[in-house]
Amino acid sequence: FERAVRRELPSALELLAAIMEGGLGFDAALDYVLAEADPEHPLYFDLGVVSEAMRQGRRRAEALRLWVTRCNIAPVADVSAALIQADQTGGSLGSVLHHHARAMFRDNEAEIERRAERLPVRMIMPLFFTIFPAVFVVAGLPSFLRIMRVFSEITKGAARVTGGGG
Repeated sequence: FERAVRRELPSALELLAAIMEGGLGFDAALDYVLAEADPEHPLYFDLGVVSEAMRQGRRRAEALRLWVTRCNIAPVADVSAALIQADQTGGSLGSVLHHHARAMFRDNEAEIERRAERLPVRMIMPLFFTIFPAVFVVAGLPSFLRIMRVFSEITKGAARVTGGGG
């Protein structure tokens, strides 16, 4: 649940901000995003609850606090707090959404880079058990067969010398 929300949240915020820059208000932009999104996704399901709460007469700040309590995820709490503050001070909700979306994209990118840095260490064992045996068979088997042939010729020659001198 949390992973799916964290992965999708920056895209949803960026889309909300772009729609708001197009001239729609927050409530209408949220409804537009929800109409286009997968209602089964946990993020959009919770945003649907927020939208429904606003339609039933709750103030935007109350609905956003409801979202925070439902999700209990730090980035959601940060975005919600920033939106509530911007709403109370008369700030631009679109710029707040853009800012948080960019910050989350950077965080996701940093996490992907950290995971990619650990990948070579995790690949050692699969390489050791899958690729290295094949390399040894392809590169080492002809040499091993040649060495065995030389040893057999040496032992046959030693047997002739020993048998012939007695």
